Amino acid sequence: MTKLPDKLNIMGHEYGIIFPHAFLEREDAVGLHCYQTSEIYVSGVDCNGNDRAESKVWATLIHEILHAINASVGGVIFTDEEKEEQQVETLANCLYQVFNDNGLLNKGEDPGFEITFVGGIVEWEDEQSSPDI
Repeated sequence: MTKLPDKLNIMGHEYGIIFPHAFLEREDAVGLHCYQTSEIYVSGVDCNGNDRAESKVWATLIHEILHAINASVGGVIFTDEEKEEQQVETLANCLYQVFNDNGLLNKGEDPGFEITFVGGIVEWEDEQSSPDI
């Protein structure tokens, strides 16, 4: 079973990660971001009731994180509502590939570093040197 974090700090707001979540109202839904309650819901099963691949679960979490970021900045990143879902889905899958292939997904393990975004500036904390960003 895929392990996701219980909570994430997104743009200074603590979001609860509800996983696995059963979407009873929409069987085709696999993820949902709620700005008002600061929660992200991710399903562990597809619309046929089959377990979702770990890669798809993580890509869904990243997808919903992108929606949370966009909502936090007033919708200025994805401005065309008709194209937003396609843009978010494409970027989420690209980010999943980069994070996964470079060992940046914390799959229940301590990554040994912490990245904090403060006012658009990246702060990197670890016991070794900071990367060139």
